[in-house]
Amino acid sequence: MGRIAGRTPLAVRLGGSRWVWTAMALPFLYFGVLPLGTTFARGDALPGGMVAVALVGAIAGFLSGVGVVAASRNRHAKAMVADAETVVRFAASAPARDRRVTTWAVAGLFGAAILGFVGSALLDFAPLRWLFQLLVPAGTALYGTTTERRVTISDAGIVVATPAYKHLRSWSAYESFDVTDEEIVVRRAGWSPWGLRDFRRDATEVEDPERSPRPWSGFCPASSLTPGRGAMAVAVAVRWRCCAVAVAVLCGGGAVAVRTAIATASEEAPEARRASGPRNRRKRVRRTRFRR
Repeated sequence: MGRIAGRTPLAVRLGGSRWVWTAMALPFLYFGVLPLGTTFARGDALPGGMVAVALVGAIAGFLSGVGVVAASRNRHAKAMVADAETVVRFAASAPARDRRVTTWAVAGLFGAAILGFVGSALLDFAPLRWLFQLLVPAGTALYGTTTERRVTISDAGIVVATPAYKHLRSWSAYESFDVTDEEIVVRRAGWSPWGLRDFRRDATEVEDPERSPRPWSGFCPASSLTPGRGAMAVAVAVRWRCCAVAVAVLCGGGAVAVRTAIATASEEAPEARRASGPRNRRKRVRRTRFRR
């Protein structure tokens, strides 16, 4: 068993599997199952302390899962590229159009997050804070996808690397490539809505964009359908509409939550005044009598 496992280390096998991302999702599954299972077993809700402990454990497990994913991806890329022939290396960020659209989308997410945080403070409605806690990390991660990456092209595939992370995707995952004055695109095989799963880099940041993809023809055929300005405009419009719809849905959900909180507060306010009114009057009368 030791010899068999030594031929292909576990970390390398994990790095080449698409299921490695479950290491990040399992802790939150545990956080969701534990309160529900305990609630059904006990017949009542969990105490706040146990929920807090479960949440801390889920966050710790998520961070550990991030480390497992990064380490396994790095080991897999290093092992596959070790015996491969490197064709070209370059560093580039996402195309200017993608960066512009992503910046506006992130600004919308941050705006919705700030509105949720302010609304939770003004209305004393805790669920609105989840907008801030979920949208800010999501916006930060989305913006990080457009920053500069180190790209290595070899016969093993395309390696996209950051200072702390490397990811290798083999040539079987791609179907064609294309080079324009603005971007270098390697299209993914299969389902890729609006090109979101494609490899896209800014051609203006590459020293010789026409020469860099030329050796790729041995691994990936050139695209015969070069998108024109009309197709690019349609893609941009679709992305803008998707971002606008996402922001509108989030803002609409926040507005509904705010209206629900206001309605609940307005219904509970008269009852609270009625319940607390006689007690306050009695206390005031007692104090005045004691002073006399």
